[in-house]
Amino acid sequence: GGKDSGVLLNLCIDYIRRNNLKRKLCVFHMDYEIQYTVTIDYVDRILEANKDILEVYRVCVPFKVTTCTSMYQSYWRPW
Repeated sequence: GGKDSGVLLNLCIDYIRRNNLKRKLCVFHMDYEIQYTVTIDYVDRILEANKDILEVYRVCVPFKVTTCTSMYQSYWRPW
């Protein structure tokens, strides 16, 4: 759902479609369960619009993420 991954995903989708490749692209989406609503909507829209060529793996597991929003802790656990 980020800028870099969104651009890369769209470039890959465009390449597969332009070259009529008969293969699916595997997409691994890590769900923090705390993203902005517009980010969730964007991810859902892109995945739904291209479901014919995408094999989607949505993952929501406990993990540790770096944060810059706290002066006291370097990490937070989104789950």
